[in-house]
Amino acid sequence: MTQPVTDATDIGTETRPSVESLLEAWGGQVALLTPTGRISWVSRGWDVEMRNFGLSGLRVGNDYWHALHAAIDTHTDRIDALIHAIEQVRSHAQSQIALEMSWSTPSGSRHVRVDVIALAQGFIVLQMRDISPSHQPSSDLVYMAYHDPVTGLPNRFAASTGINQALRRCLRTSMGMGLVFCDLDDFKDVNDRFGHLVGDALLQQIAQRWREWTRETDTLARISGDEFVLIADGVTGATELAGLAHRLAAALAQPMVVNSHGISITATYGAVFVEPARAPLISERAVLDAADHALYAAKRKGRDSLVVDVIGAAPAP
Repeated sequence: MTQPVTDATDIGTETRPSVESLLEAWGGQVALLTPTGRISWVSRGWDVEMRNFGLSGLRVGNDYWHALHAAIDTHTDRIDALIHAIEQVRSHAQSQIALEMSWSTPSGSRHVRVDVIALAQGFIVLQMRDISPSHQPSSDLVYMAYHDPVTGLPNRFAASTGINQALRRCLRTSMGMGLVFCDLDDFKDVNDRFGHLVGDALLQQIAQRWREWTRETDTLARISGDEFVLIADGVTGATELAGLAHRLAAALAQPMVVNSHGISITATYGAVFVEPARAPLISERAVLDAADHALYAAKRKGRDSLVVDVIGAAPAP
């Protein structure tokens, strides 16, 4: 038997039975999340499945934010991704987000798809389906959704997820995080002179060099044609972040050879360091905007320049 809606702000009484019937027909395990942050209805078998996944706090009447954060130490990356997806849908940045992830359960490892879907009046549907028998084709689609097809690096959406995860890790580690915007100088000239095939091959070489010169804990992503970002975890301050940006610049010091063409290229860098005490108060958008502002300040200085800003620095006296 389905569990009823109980939150005072829930969908009206007249529409409630039809909404519950519709959600039940979706299949899998489904929960209805209210604008006030509570779980107001779940489908048959939801509670049993959540216990299997170690998420027993996700039950009717509970605050789902509290329940998710309570499980974050056990399922860090998966819960981080789920929290970010819910935040994106709640803020109307996206109307629907699909995630695929593997979970260890008492009966073994299971591959599940989680859909976060916006409804009217600020409600959200959370749907979980077991796709273990057919996860390989779906995994290929998920890889394509999160990665740049030219360089194989994480793409803009993956970078957005990574920034939110890095901000949350600041809370747990008391370490800062940094973001470096990297804008290739005059990359359009390369495409105009040698063609887009050479341009793509150059991007691949740049991505490979930068991967070799970054730390294992850093995330490098391509977010547009000639723009990359470096997400740096566990950074102690602006000086260390500047050092990481200088490493990126050093990686481009030697010319690259693409189809017998020797090509020299530089980049301009805008970086922002987020102090750990400020991380809970800072949004992903604010970090991106601050790094973008630093990038344009660096561009005013000229090619191959760097500007580093700090979020949380005390104002100058």
